[in-house]
Amino acid sequence: MADVDFAPAKNSDLMKRIASHYTFVDPSGDGIVLEPVNHGRFKVYTSIGVMTNSPEYDWQITNLRNYVQLQGYNVGNPTLAPTLNNSDVLLKQIGYGSGLLGLPGDYTSTSRFVRAAFLSRFIDDFDSQDGINVLFSTYTTVMVPKGVEKVTKTSTDSDSTQYWSGYDLSERTFYIKPYDTNRWTRKKLSDFDQEAHFEISHENIYA
Repeated sequence: MADVDFAPAKNSDLMKRIASHYTFVDPSGDGIVLEPVNHGRFKVYTSIGVMTNSPEYDWQITNLRNYVQLQGYNVGNPTLAPTLNNSDVLLKQIGYGSGLLGLPGDYTSTSRFVRAAFLSRFIDDFDSQDGINVLFSTYTTVMVPKGVEKVTKTSTDSDSTQYWSGYDLSERTFYIKPYDTNRWTRKKLSDFDQEAHFEISHENIYA
């Protein structure tokens, strides 16, 4: 891989530079995560396939140990052992999805990391031509709707997902869908001048 220079650009909406994490994945699915630290340096981690910008990546991995009970199948109808004077009790599960009881459902970065990590491992195998649709269906669970994460109780400013993007590693193709449209944009890596330097901005995404 050639050397790559990163220079975070100022976000026109937030009026500050954002130290984003970066992930690189090869066609086999192996990847690394680059985490910005002090003085422009990066920590390098082996990727587990998901990433958020905070907190630290190693902390996120450790936090997964709090959810070792999660599984991609129903618990069923277990029996509660009897006490001295009572018979055992049959506990019938309520509907389906009991294997994921305890999966966090809020929109903090830590909870979204947990959801992405486990759901991405529980989905069925799929054909390559269905990959982007399956990926999108799975990861909509971590997209933040507008209005649910206001900065303060009286604020109209809200954090939200600006766009969704996915990558077809075998075809080296990038897919992107802005929040407020169902239209997809697709770009192949071969479409770009790999020697060029350019800024990736909010406006570029919607162009």
